[in-house]
Amino acid sequence: MKSRAPKTKTASAPAAQKPTPATVFWGWLLTVGLTAALTFAVLFDPPSRKNTYLKAEDSAPVALVAGVVAIALLLVALLMVQAVSSSGARVGEVCVITVSLFVTAIGVYRALVGTGDSRGFTAGDLSWWLPMEAVIVLLLIGLAVRSDRRRRAAGPTRK
Repeated sequence: MKSRAPKTKTASAPAAQKPTPATVFWGWLLTVGLTAALTFAVLFDPPSRKNTYLKAEDSAPVALVAGVVAIALLLVALLMVQAVSSSGARVGEVCVITVSLFVTAIGVYRALVGTGDSRGFTAGDLSWWLPMEAVIVLLLIGLAVRSDRRRRAAGPTRK
């Protein structure tokens, strides 16, 4: 004889919200902007075995383009934070803080050492790189703060 187990209702996980086009666009802006900011900083990082092949004449022009892209995209992302869902803001906040730690550390290193290492950077290279670095760090701090405010405005998600 076949026995039937009683049917019980189980609580299902809440359905994930479908991301809005604004959230997807903001995520794209943030991803490309953070990648450009990290590229900008890494091209002027301390000398190591990983970058001994890369001369200052080669890395400075690439860093300039990456810096311009980073500033433009991070500025737009900063202005768009309020259009993002709280979960998107949470992920963005973590990513921004992680990247900003690396970018800031490299900027502090380069500000302290200046051109005094084996990479061969000139004072002219640092004259545009350090101010651009400061602007990128300020944009990253602004993104972290605004993402945190957006996340907190939505209230607690789970207890």
